[in-house]
Amino acid sequence: MPILISMILIASTLAAAEPRFGLDRDPACVFSEVAGGNLRVLLPGDPLRPPCAWSGEAAFALELGRCYTRYSWWNGDRSHNLEMAARRIDGVVLRPGESFSFNQRVGERTEETGYREAKVIADYGYTDGVGGGICQVASTLYGAAFFAGLEEVERHQHRFRVGYTRLGLDATVDYGKKDLKLRNPFPFPVRLELGRTGKGELMARVSGPLELVKTRYRYKLEEVVDSDRVRFKKVDQPKDVLVYYGRPGITLERLKTQRTVFHRKWRRTKLEKDQYKPSPWELEVAEYPGGKKTLRGATKKQIAGLLKGTKYKVADAMYGDLGEKDSKWLRPDYVSGKRLRQFERFTPAAAVARSD
Repeated sequence: MPILISMILIASTLAAAEPRFGLDRDPACVFSEVAGGNLRVLLPGDPLRPPCAWSGEAAFALELGRCYTRYSWWNGDRSHNLEMAARRIDGVVLRPGESFSFNQRVGERTEETGYREAKVIADYGYTDGVGGGICQVASTLYGAAFFAGLEEVERHQHRFRVGYTRLGLDATVDYGKKDLKLRNPFPFPVRLELGRTGKGELMARVSGPLELVKTRYRYKLEEVVDSDRVRFKKVDQPKDVLVYYGRPGITLERLKTQRTVFHRKWRRTKLEKDQYKPSPWELEVAEYPGGKKTLRGATKKQIAGLLKGTKYKVADAMYGDLGEKDSKWLRPDYVSGKRLRQFERFTPAAAVARSD
């Protein structure tokens, strides 16, 4: 009994001095070692390889953050790219203080490396490019990492707002130019998990042994600018007229608030603003109106005239979440219990990949 009391006092003293102490090791292992007379496990050690370090599935028993997006499964080439990139990331383990690079892990997007051509965002609109669809993986992973409390080292917004994730929580990547980099700030390992909850349903999770932080997110719209540019695509027999909606440009302020197990008060952080450009309308025509391939400075009335006789309206280009100037405090995406039970990772659960 005296040994047990001393052991508790030592652990309590050290934990009070350094809140991270003790969180880097498996309590079941610590208990077993102490019961066997090894009191050294109660002392600080190598932060990367502490005694009784978390290991096995016990190290990833809790979901720390989650993000859920839908993708066009019927688009074979885009889905191939998306799933290939997700498969390369699923299972990556980040040790305490270790960083992750999306580009390094996913690799260069070329046909030689297995990626296919699909739609990507360019400066002037949408075009075909090898690796189209991979940014959705980056965005889904970023959302999960954001709510899990991972440190954001590098992140870039898209040129145009994308509709598959919540406003201000997207991430674009471009090999050699723009990367998504994350760092594990916790004293224990975390695992990046990507998989499907159903057909065309992508989910990213960050898992670990303990939940030390809760994160909420909120955005405030500063400006919304309607698209006034129309690109015409000449075809022999236009079928559906509309190729792409002209989405509005958006400027927003982003806020993050966090609460830890050590500090129960929510702490607010103002994040870097996001500024999305208006994306152009793209319409199919038999002949270029007035001989022009692009119409600039178009009014809503002019665009409505171009859509006359179709099922499309100018108002349809406005995303539903732009109805209110300020969002509520947002938490990780809700996913039903049924879908969570259907979650199937891209790699076997026992496979653990290194991030380096």
